[in-house]
Amino acid sequence: MQVYQGSRIKSHDSRNVVKLYVHESYNHTSEVIIGDLSILKIEKPFSHIEEYIRIGGSPIDFANNKYLKCIVIGFGIINAEHEGFIKQIMVKHGRKACEGYDSVQIIDTWQQYLCEVPNKHKTYEGDSGGPMICNNLQYGVCSFSININGGDMQTVYVFIDYYRKWVNDIIEPVQGTSISAKRKRLKKNKINQKNDAKLIIPYYTLYIISGILWCV
Repeated sequence: MQVYQGSRIKSHDSRNVVKLYVHESYNHTSEVIIGDLSILKIEKPFSHIEEYIRIGGSPIDFANNKYLKCIVIGFGIINAEHEGFIKQIMVKHGRKACEGYDSVQIIDTWQQYLCEVPNKHKTYEGDSGGPMICNNLQYGVCSFSININGGDMQTVYVFIDYYRKWVNDIIEPVQGTSISAKRKRLKKNKINQKNDAKLIIPYYTLYIISGILWCV
């Protein structure tokens, strides 16, 4: 499995996936949509990237039926020459935030989802896994869309906050190991190069949360 930086049409820069984490509750054969989230560990960083998105968000952000203005990014193929989009949408969270709130798919799992306000925008094959960014943090990951009478669509996103412990349990042990290894390398470097103030900083282990890079 490979991960590309940006669009496959415009970029050939890719990294191999060395480990795939799939949430234990995910079942692609079930009518109930749950655990639709994965984490990909890639072999090495992409070049020329200095900052990575952080996860964030909480149900409190949507208290009193509050809406948030967010950015979503899709990687689906629109036609042979065009792929992907970046769009600003309004997002809500709650028991009846999604149009299909009473459907078997999400009636008991609505806490796990963020829903965009219905509009004419259509998601394409490959958009699943695209990030939702609110308040400069990644709140969600594109999961599926609902067709609404009148031609409107509503895209439903996995609310990463619901799975925060699962994500942290995977990332934090590696983060601790990376920090420890970095300190050892820096200490050795100082001993061997006492007169050299320029230290070599090792690259970080990178993760992808269904389409978005995560640096630990």
